[in-house]
Amino acid sequence: MAPLITLCIPTRNRPELARRAIFAAAADRSLPIQILVLENSDSPSLRLSDFGADDRIEIRPSDRVLSMPDNWERGLELARGSYVTYLSDKDVTLPGAISRAIGVIKANSAEVICYRKPGFCDERKILYHYHCDGNTRTIPTRPLLQSWFDNPRHLHSAPMIYNSFFSRTAIDRLRAKTGRLFIGNSPDIATGVLAAAYYPSYLQLDKTLVVAHSGAWSNGYATATYGAHNAKTSGFIKEFGNDPFSRLGIPCTISSAVLEVLLTVKATHPEWFQDLEIHWQNYLNLVQSQIRSLKIPDVAKHQELKKLTSGGCIVPRKYRYRLLASRLLRERFNPAYRLLQKLRQPAQPLPPVPTREIPLAPWEDRCQNRETPCHSIEEACEVALACNLTSQALPNC
Repeated sequence: MAPLITLCIPTRNRPELARRAIFAAAADRSLPIQILVLENSDSPSLRLSDFGADDRIEIRPSDRVLSMPDNWERGLELARGSYVTYLSDKDVTLPGAISRAIGVIKANSAEVICYRKPGFCDERKILYHYHCDGNTRTIPTRPLLQSWFDNPRHLHSAPMIYNSFFSRTAIDRLRAKTGRLFIGNSPDIATGVLAAAYYPSYLQLDKTLVVAHSGAWSNGYATATYGAHNAKTSGFIKEFGNDPFSRLGIPCTISSAVLEVLLTVKATHPEWFQDLEIHWQNYLNLVQSQIRSLKIPDVAKHQELKKLTSGGCIVPRKYRYRLLASRLLRERFNPAYRLLQKLRQPAQPLPPVPTREIPLAPWEDRCQNRETPCHSIEEACEVALACNLTSQALPNC
């Protein structure tokens, strides 16, 4: 009998993290699931014998090293479940999470079911999480799409396959329209945008099921923290084989990754996004702030900022001119700046960019980040699980 849920775990050169993710997903031996490990390492080292006699676990090595979206795409061909979700090899499934998901799936006919996925940052030793009430609610997707084009920041509560269960019907319908479900070098973001464009709504389960684990070895965290100057990010881009940041003339930041996906889907499926346009001024404000927060020398920050005003940048000319003018006024025509240059003193730290506070979207008022210090991913999971169990009694958890 076909399993109800397929948990796809793509992995690349992180066997110890992958083993932890597999053990956590397989903890309840009674559940009707398929755990599909998409092994894409240089030298595959995961073996079925590592996990005992559990016939729900399948390890499928690739015949050659694939790009991340290609490896993810083959998982859709191998998945046998009525619903499919993708788990990062660095993430941890909470006890009882899959059982809870099965209950929601059986009680509803939704084709896309999104759940909470807080994150634990290894370097900062902080769990970023939300208040959850454990309820399910229907979320309209049109205002969601509009908010991303207005403010191309990280997509909170987006119905991405990294934090959602997609029915087989939903996957087949989207692939019939798009050819592929995983597009660009941010395939998780692409699934959220495509699902939101195709479906008028999705079901939100206001419950934490998985804790994401990030660190210097994480592609997303490396991008957000170190930018294109980080070897991890540079290696990932080369491996992907198509550097969208260089092609579009934009810096490598989280906002730029979201922007690249939005531009790609709008170009490939214009009928879905006819009335949606990028708010370029908001994008420039966001990416400037992100560049200034990168842990790289100021000289490198200046180089990244120059990309935003270069002739090859995808940003429309009038916005680039505004940005260049403001930078010249702030630096070149500033008496203090000229004096520092004359005295040949080291460059001062870049001043912060004043940006207006972006209002929360309607569905985000319930999912503002809370920060709880944790020393390990195990402790972070305990905190997330405790909030799951007490969220209705303790609304401030």
